[in-house]
Amino acid sequence: MNPYSLAFVSLSSGTTRGSLEEHQGCTQWQGKCVVCQRTLTWTKGLFCTNFSKTCGGWTPCQKMWCPSCYTSDPTVTFPIAQVKSDKDDEDRLGVPESWFRKGGDVNKYCYAREGDHLMTAFECDFCIFCKVKQGGGVPNPNSAVDSLLMAHIRRMNLDAFWSREPSTVQRHAAVVRQGLETSRMLGTVPTVVAMGPRPAHDHCGYGVAIQMLYASRKPGRYSATNTQWDTIRKIKTAASNLRRAGREANVTTVAISDSDGKTFQRLDEDPVNSQWFQRFQRGCKSRMGRTGDRIVRSQQRS
Repeated sequence: MNPYSLAFVSLSSGTTRGSLEEHQGCTQWQGKCVVCQRTLTWTKGLFCTNFSKTCGGWTPCQKMWCPSCYTSDPTVTFPIAQVKSDKDDEDRLGVPESWFRKGGDVNKYCYAREGDHLMTAFECDFCIFCKVKQGGGVPNPNSAVDSLLMAHIRRMNLDAFWSREPSTVQRHAAVVRQGLETSRMLGTVPTVVAMGPRPAHDHCGYGVAIQMLYASRKPGRYSATNTQWDTIRKIKTAASNLRRAGREANVTTVAISDSDGKTFQRLDEDPVNSQWFQRFQRGCKSRMGRTGDRIVRSQQRS
């Protein structure tokens, strides 16, 4: 089943996506999975950061998934490489050979884990679609173009999640839940920052990430089925260079210099330098491997 089908139905049925009334703090969020309708709380479900409040006049998203229900689209394939784990790898996220033996996680990179949204900024597929789609709006379930775009959005969110190992995400979620329980027992205010809402424009470089993923599915120099990471990452470099040639980077400049005025560090608001985009890059690179790595699987789990 297409992972977006049930959510498409809920959007096309005319039901509201929330209200503009005073929103709850994220620790109080509770929602129903758009796929299986299971009810989960904030630390258990995968909640969109715009769940209870949005910017730009939109109604709150009210979207939540069970982590196991948030899976890649089985009809759109992306490359997954077999690479050896390297303890000295700066990304700390390799795929060991044991992954392909009996008992290994053969669906790695194809689903979300409980706590992913507590480590990585998560805007749901529908909110991102509104930001990157020309003219905005909601996806049309009968449009092949909209369905393809939604598959790319799902893939880039999963890549951002998989920038961290499952054990790291699990431990982090446990610590967050422990902190919330301590606050409840002692009657203190939870030490949780606001998760949303996020701006109504593409502030994280989603459009560039989509371009990179689209390019990765084209035949490349080393493979007839995909283009290598070392090639598609140049799209991000091109986007940054184009921004530096534009108006915003040259009208207002904010810089930090040393006491002698010889060394400068310029500050900008380039979306591809966002925390989310850095996570996306790490996860995408881990999934695709490096130039020359053998692609062992491109079909995502159904």
